[in-house]
Amino acid sequence: MKGNRLLLTLFFLLSCASAGWGEFNPFQQRKIVIKQFENRGEEAYDYLGEAITNSIHDFLLSVPYIILTDEERAALKQLALLERYEDRFEEAGGTVLYRLEPIVIHGAELADSSDTAVLIYGFYEVGPDEKTTLLISAYSGLTGREYVRYETEEDLYTIIKNPESYLIHFFKLFLRYKTHTVLLSAEPRDALIFVDDRLVGVGETKGILLTPGTHRITVKKGGYRSFSDLIHVKEDGFSRQMVLEEEKLKSPVEYAVTPHGTRIYREEKYEGVSPLSFGLSADDRTVTFVKEGYVHRTVPVEEIEGLERYKASLVTHEMKQKLLKKAELHRRGSETLYYTGIGMAGASILLGIEKTAYQQKADLYSGVDADRYSEALGISNTLTYLTTASVVVTAGIFIFSFIEMLKYFDLYDEAEYNLLKGEVRF
Repeated sequence: MKGNRLLLTLFFLLSCASAGWGEFNPFQQRKIVIKQFENRGEEAYDYLGEAITNSIHDFLLSVPYIILTDEERAALKQLALLERYEDRFEEAGGTVLYRLEPIVIHGAELADSSDTAVLIYGFYEVGPDEKTTLLISAYSGLTGREYVRYETEEDLYTIIKNPESYLIHFFKLFLRYKTHTVLLSAEPRDALIFVDDRLVGVGETKGILLTPGTHRITVKKGGYRSFSDLIHVKEDGFSRQMVLEEEKLKSPVEYAVTPHGTRIYREEKYEGVSPLSFGLSADDRTVTFVKEGYVHRTVPVEEIEGLERYKASLVTHEMKQKLLKKAELHRRGSETLYYTGIGMAGASILLGIEKTAYQQKADLYSGVDADRYSEALGISNTLTYLTTASVVVTAGIFIFSFIEMLKYFDLYDEAEYNLLKGEVRF
């Protein structure tokens, strides 16, 4: 259980870092501070306070957003008028949202966000037969008052081992929007469970709260095929069990990607550096090659399947620009030839019209005026040769234009897809 909690916390911290937690913005995020719970009983049970705060912290990691009341939104609007909050208000789009992303902290100093945070605090007392009285409260810094106060009596074992039994009731009040309890479990027991791209449990979620409607669940574990499906939550007690299938790898492919030392990823999993051999699974869709100083490249598995050896070279940023410039020259050449071909086609048509006119003249003078007949027939024959030559030249121009366009697409693909299948000379 402790290992699972540490893993959940690590994922949460990584997501906060990627979201720029260090730049806390009260108009986009709601800071939730979990204070140490007071022990009003025997000192021997001081450890229970940490167990309670850890359970609340873990539960909050599955909460996607916090709803603001109209009163809290009005308080944030007043805060936006203060000079020290102007920049962060603008970063949030110059508006006060109804939903804010939760940022969870353990008993830290509130610093400059004390007037926007939510405090979760309370006390506990272990009595005879280990019956434990527990009070959990939530205080809104935006309104300056307590808005949730939940009290329960549980046995000590439940407080430690089954915190969902009382936390669900507290959070149904705390979240201020309709939710249903959901139980998800997976095999193997150390598989990661995600709901709507948020990590909510390892192996199982004894009880999480989800809004009514459709949600996507995803289960992942190395060496197993990932599972993903939509669930439709309509009432409390929704449950779903997922069993992952072992990943069956296909015949290994040798990857000879230059430069040597290129990092190779199968989907998002790092496999090693080139040259390298490994097999693909049925779930794999892409293989990605990454090297500092080179443009990274993602290849669909369709280009790799069935091969024993995949050989290619990454391009540097400079090489890519050269390829694009060379491709542009071919595109312009194709365009010039195309318009020349259009002109030649027009000339061929005019020659054909003239040839037809002189042929008609020859027909008129036939048997009437031998000299004019011979003259018209001679010009008609000459125009026939010129028309034929013009048509041949026009066809040749269009063929060369097409060839230039193919060269453009070939070079453009090499540059845009960042991979050279052969040697490129400049």
